[in-house]
Amino acid sequence: MGVRRGGAPRTTQAAGRDGRHSAWRPDPAVIDRAQLVFDLVAVPPETSLIRYAKTGGKAVITGAEVITLQAVEQFVLSTGVRPTEEQIRRASARARPANRPGAGTARLAI
Repeated sequence: MGVRRGGAPRTTQAAGRDGRHSAWRPDPAVIDRAQLVFDLVAVPPETSLIRYAKTGGKAVITGAEVITLQAVEQFVLSTGVRPTEEQIRRASARARPANRPGAGTARLAI
């Protein structure tokens, strides 16, 4: 854990795919100071970090959202076509198995 210039808190330690592969847990003091919390772990879409941030009313970006946005940009670079937000939501929902927590719930701002 550390602080970047400008005082923005950041953490760089991985928690593992399901939050059980590491002893790391979100540091409440760091998260409480943050305005936005993002996690790069895509599965599960709601990690212990994201859950804690949501309970504190923080804006969050999940790893699933990051992957979706990367896929959109890759599609645009490959085809020259930018899909609509509705097309992106549908593709994101379709890519996630229905039995997975958070299936089809990505909120994206393109």
